[in-house]
Amino acid sequence: MTNKKQIQTKKISFILALSVIIYAAIDTYLFLCHDINIMRITTPVILGLVIAIILCGLLHKFFYKWLTERHRTYGCY
Repeated sequence: MTNKKQIQTKKISFILALSVIIYAAIDTYLFLCHDINIMRITTPVILGLVIAIILCGLLHKFFYKWLTERHRTYGCY
């Protein structure tokens, strides 16, 4: 991994961790102060996003592998 990719990965990880902390704080505030439970609404959304991210990663890996093997097999330059 190049240094630029490592920095980019660290930034993405930091943003994701920060968004989780902010979400938990907002959820706790709404539940404790206003008796609003947003988990019923947001759980399917979060699960859908997680599944989409995993599928995108798997498809990226599959197509990269498929294209590089095809490239070597046919001797394309």
